[in-house]
Amino acid sequence: AENLIDRAHVAKMIALLGFSYDDMTGIELPSTYSDIGEGKWYDRYFAAACKMGVVWGNNTCRPADYLTYDECENILKSMYTGAAESITAAISGMRNNKSSSDAVSGSSIVQSDEKPKQDYISSDEWLILYGKMMNGEFGVQHRAVKEENLIIFFIF
Repeated sequence: AENLIDRAHVAKMIALLGFSYDDMTGIELPSTYSDIGEGKWYDRYFAAACKMGVVWGNNTCRPADYLTYDECENILKSMYTGAAESITAAISGMRNNKSSSDAVSGSSIVQSDEKPKQDYISSDEWLILYGKMMNGEFGVQHRAVKEENLIIFFIF
């Protein structure tokens, strides 16, 4: 079975592009989201990612939910406002590859929230996009690249 990635781990990886763990300590959580701020491990990461410009959705971050292609595209576009076309192209390519392979295998797995599995981005696909972010392919050089530190935490 394919590994999927939840939004809390996406927030962590995005946050670590811009901030060290210690630098995140003083960042305030935005009050616009009702499902973070209860002292959970991921609060600091959502706060830092929001400070970097990430928009998670309307009133909720949904940390335990798996990331869909559409959500991933919206999150990346909120971070990289000048790279909409390259983001859309990258995600469309991934979505098309998955649709083709699912058609061949006859996959029709449905998650508990009734979205077909092919709507969710895999952890492998997320890591490809994360590599593009680390390399500045969407237009922003991040702290990790500037300091020549490779900061990737695989918690799958």
